[in-house]
Amino acid sequence: MEKQQKKSKSHVLAIPVPAQGHINPMMQFSKRLASKGIQVTVVIFSNMVLRHSRRLGSVQVVTVDFGSYEGKLSSDDYSKQFRATVTRKLPELVAELNNSSGNPISCLLYDSHMPWVLDTARQLGLIGASLFTQSCAVDNVYYNIHEMQLKVPPEKLLVTVSRLPALSALDITDLPSFVQGMDSESEYSFLLNHVVGQFSNFREADWIFVNTFNTLEEEAVNWLASQRSIKPIGPMIPSFYLDKQLEDDKEYGLSLFEPNPDGCIEWLDSKETGSVVYVSFGSLVALGDEQMAEIAWGLKRSGCCFFVGGQRIGKEKTSMQLCGGVIREGFDRELEPAARCSGSQPTNAKCIADVWQVGVRVKANEKGIVTKEEVEGCIREVMEGERGNAIRRNSAKWMKLAKTAVDEGGSSDKNITEFAAELAGKFHETKDSKV
Repeated sequence: MEKQQKKSKSHVLAIPVPAQGHINPMMQFSKRLASKGIQVTVVIFSNMVLRHSRRLGSVQVVTVDFGSYEGKLSSDDYSKQFRATVTRKLPELVAELNNSSGNPISCLLYDSHMPWVLDTARQLGLIGASLFTQSCAVDNVYYNIHEMQLKVPPEKLLVTVSRLPALSALDITDLPSFVQGMDSESEYSFLLNHVVGQFSNFREADWIFVNTFNTLEEEAVNWLASQRSIKPIGPMIPSFYLDKQLEDDKEYGLSLFEPNPDGCIEWLDSKETGSVVYVSFGSLVALGDEQMAEIAWGLKRSGCCFFVGGQRIGKEKTSMQLCGGVIREGFDRELEPAARCSGSQPTNAKCIADVWQVGVRVKANEKGIVTKEEVEGCIREVMEGERGNAIRRNSAKWMKLAKTAVDEGGSSDKNITEFAAELAGKFHETKDSKV
């Protein structure tokens, strides 16, 4: 009796930038694709120890050692070496997976910050699809710079750009920090070129995906879609918090850092609903001592219990313990000067406070420092009173719309289904042509 042959399927190789904020949405997109019957392998190019198994649900994870380099590299040199490594090793990995998986790779799904991966896809005769992990509002800013419709640095203190739909008049402080008139010879110039470079082959990629959903950024999405076809597929967060279509998808599952969820959840469960402040600086931030002290004192003065970077801190902790310990822990590495830039967060803050109205924005003083009084005041505004109630109502509204987008038949779900169907169709066409 002949052995029953395993049904073959289309196979996607997903390549995120090896940073937590880029790995997370790529992993979630990969899980969604796998749920549509596509085989997905995620490859991480990194020399950091990744805390994961070789398989996350139906998604295979491969780690390729990027290599360690002695001394401190500039961002430019690091970028060049990273690109050279990925470009050299990707074809080898594709060939290896073609032989070992039984399902040949048909598509390279890459982070938009690595547009040059499309060249490798073309050389290998594969579909090239790009995932933009930033908000569509931020994408619009960078796109208009790329198209030379927005000058850098901006000439006026108040920037009114007709080519930026869905965004009201922007102060310079509302623009991504790379755009805010940095010295052309500085590290920021490299980063500006890098983020704008996401659009270097924007029209050549077969698919463009954006980690947003239609109703969240409708005008921004529609305008960018008028430049070329784009597919919103977000929000890319675990299914447990949205539609619950994916079984056991309660966390991202792939971390560059050591998570400690058990103690945190137990501590949170002991607190009243809506009574804990979560403080997060992202994975690359490096704050000065003065700013950290102001944040610490502001948190203490608020009277709230709070988390900092996943660590639980009660009211009894002193601000000096906080400054010397939890906030400092994990952020004392030798980071590039660029890591002290706030990146796209000013534009995100503009949307959060003024467009979606789900938060308040702290204001820095003339020295660029957010004072303890400002931190305390903003926390109280969110945690107490009518403003806080309005923020919670708006948050509930957007959560409901997000669930609708990713649920079966929703706008984001339809876009993922369409992509999976095209991949499957092209796979079977290629397979039939070889018979």
